Amino acid sequence: MIGDIAGWIGVIIAAAALVYTARQVGFTERHTNAQFLDNLDNRFEKYADININLRPGGAWQRAGPQSVEEWARVEAYMGLFERVAVLTELRLVKIQVVRRLYGYRMVNIWANDVIREEKLVLRVSGWGDFIRLTEQLEKAGMKFPGRDYSTHGERTNL
Repeated sequence: MIGDIAGWIGVIIAAAALVYTARQVGFTERHTNAQFLDNLDNRFEKYADININLRPGGAWQRAGPQSVEEWARVEAYMGLFERVAVLTELRLVKIQVVRRLYGYRMVNIWANDVIREEKLVLRVSGWGDFIRLTEQLEKAGMKFPGRDYSTHGERTNL
């Protein structure tokens, strides 16, 4: 009888330990995701000028980068999205979170005719991760200017 009670107490303690561990793992995962997002926000902040220029009504609404320096900053800005693509592929950041927090920035890049033509049409081979992130976001329900969705809402080509 005492052995049975001790056995049940052991089972209860083990179950409580599993619940505690599961909660700690969940907390750690949420904390890590928050750190990734904070780091991304800090990195994107360095390109606030590019984001502002690309916004509707921004300096590049009907134009694009003019100087070598501006193009270099655009490429670095787009490169951040390539890092985001890798984070989503590693399942460190959820695509739905990327869509909510950064999706509009991707739309603004695609909406710029100059950047889209130069980087995403003429030099698309150098932007594989950017294109993969675009495709992930399309699967999550986003649409991008300059992409062909004429067949039942699905993209047919660039």
